[in-house]
Amino acid sequence: MEQVCRCYNESIKEQEQQQEQKQKQKREQEQEQEQEQESQQEQEPKPKPSARKAA
Repeated sequence: MEQVCRCYNESIKEQEQQQEQKQKQKREQEQEQEQEQESQQEQEPKPKPSARKAA
């Protein structure tokens, strides 16, 4: 019985770590997108080809 509990706790811990990593990646992507938008606004009016590629 104890072994089952330990295994269950380990798997929960792994899931939580994976979720944290996903959220971290999500935040980093959002930050990158914000920086891209800011640089686009600076270089208006002509659209950059790299912006289309990223989308």
